[in-house]
Amino acid sequence: MNAISRTLLAMAGVVFATHAAAQATFFEDEGYTGRSINATQQVPAFERHGLNDRASSVVIVGERWEICQDSQFNGPCLVLRPGRYPSLAAIGMNDRISSARIVSRNARVDDDRYAPAPEAAQVTFYEREGFDGRSFSTAAQVVNLRRSGFNDRASSAVVVGDRYEVCEENRFRGRCVVLRPGRYASLAAMGLNGRITSVRAVAADARIAEDRYAPAPLTGQTTGQATGQVTFFEREGFAGRSFATQDQVANLRGAGFNDRASSAVVLGEGWEVCDDARFGGRCVVLRPGRYASPAAMGLNDRISSARAVASNARIADLRYAPAPVTGEVSFFEHEGFAGRVFTTAESVDNLKRSGFNDLAASAVVLGDRYEVCDDAGYNGRCVVLSPGRYPSLAAMGLNNRISSVRSVEWNARVDDGRYAPVPVPVYDSRRRGGEQLYEATISSSRAVLATSGQRCWVESEQVPQERSGANVPGAIVGAILGGVLGHQVGGGTGKDIATVGGAVAGAAVGANVGRGGGTTAQDVQRCENVPGGAQPAYWDVTYNFRGQDHRVQMAAAPGRTITVNEQGEPRQ
Repeated sequence: MNAISRTLLAMAGVVFATHAAAQATFFEDEGYTGRSINATQQVPAFERHGLNDRASSVVIVGERWEICQDSQFNGPCLVLRPGRYPSLAAIGMNDRISSARIVSRNARVDDDRYAPAPEAAQVTFYEREGFDGRSFSTAAQVVNLRRSGFNDRASSAVVVGDRYEVCEENRFRGRCVVLRPGRYASLAAMGLNGRITSVRAVAADARIAEDRYAPAPLTGQTTGQATGQVTFFEREGFAGRSFATQDQVANLRGAGFNDRASSAVVLGEGWEVCDDARFGGRCVVLRPGRYASPAAMGLNDRISSARAVASNARIADLRYAPAPVTGEVSFFEHEGFAGRVFTTAESVDNLKRSGFNDLAASAVVLGDRYEVCDDAGYNGRCVVLSPGRYPSLAAMGLNNRISSVRSVEWNARVDDGRYAPVPVPVYDSRRRGGEQLYEATISSSRAVLATSGQRCWVESEQVPQERSGANVPGAIVGAILGGVLGHQVGGGTGKDIATVGGAVAGAAVGANVGRGGGTTAQDVQRCENVPGGAQPAYWDVTYNFRGQDHRVQMAAAPGRTITVNEQGEPRQ
């Protein structure tokens, strides 16, 4: 071959390589799915290709491309650098492209004409739902996550730039699911919670059957816009009918859920919930997590509107609801929460190893539902416990019989017949951020006791103190169990207490009796005949704050004062 021929072929090769390198693939749906067109030269009108105003994602290779909202490169236009754009919504061009063309390599483009730079492909796994706990990120394929210390640990994920295939077994075997770019606040919905062992990126031009995709993820994670999901449940403990949304809802009446939400799960970002439509009335912000009962925020069966809160929004501490409670169950050796105790947040397939097999007589459940079974390995008769207090497991036939326990996924459907009887709520007495605390005077208290055939109690009444005495130990720490707050003793018109899943133990109560003058407590026992016996249950406490009498149930004898907030609600 002569030199001229070689030169011509080389030049032709350069021209061919330049054109081959300049390529844009437009997809009908986000995440590089749906119908597509592959362009290596200008496209003056997408209408000829059946994709006019339909493109939702694009892959740009080799050179820059200009995309325009009108045909013949008219209307608003943007320049895309080489890279992958899983969602054109982020740059305001979703379903709006009508023409596209290559931008010459030596063309000078003003910075304001460029679309935001595409993100590098990457997947990040998190140890817990809601993007919490330890994390592991990778852009490359991983044939076995055991080497990274993250095998079977992922509970949520964020996918950027590309689609990723995740599989239950190493080397991409077993059941596999494809994740589009976006945020997956819970992998439980696709049956992969704590089960992912291998992961790899999916080629942009790979065709994937729809049934291989995971449910659509949350989007918009890098734009500062509000993202996330909230699921409301009709009953406490994530039971009953439910309603889930990723979009703001100005009036839940249209969804048939106005003033009906009694528990909620928040994923991704915080959500603002309000007791009036169109975000009016009293509003609180829920952090990501599980709220077994929204009563602590004063919105039980009162939520009328909801909307996501942008990740970069500044929220005053006082607007937040109490932080959601981490799921755990505590078993007690005796009824009435007495005796030895065993607490776990994890599944236990055999309580014999923990020294608590067939010993539980009462229980306190926080945050999540828990399934308890009378045989090891979750066999035999099983019952689901909703968050709350169970002073006696005898009523459900499980007294001294529980051998295994495990949490129930928040989105798992449970038949009503599998639930234990409705428990007593646990009052959340934790201090909310920034609220001012006060000491309220306890006016009376009575310990509800029992003997066989009789119900007795000890009433403590304040009487004038005749002489000075030693100080009572300064702070008796007891658990606030619940009861009635803000209720005018003698038939007034106050509000019932907000009782929610929350910390079991907590509010410090003062017992500072003065050395001289004032009053002292005199105990009087009273009894009445009742059918059958009962165990000691609680102290029924009455206190006065700003001229209003309040009542609360406590697990231990109070002192002379109790710590409360501005509304007179007990606090730690």
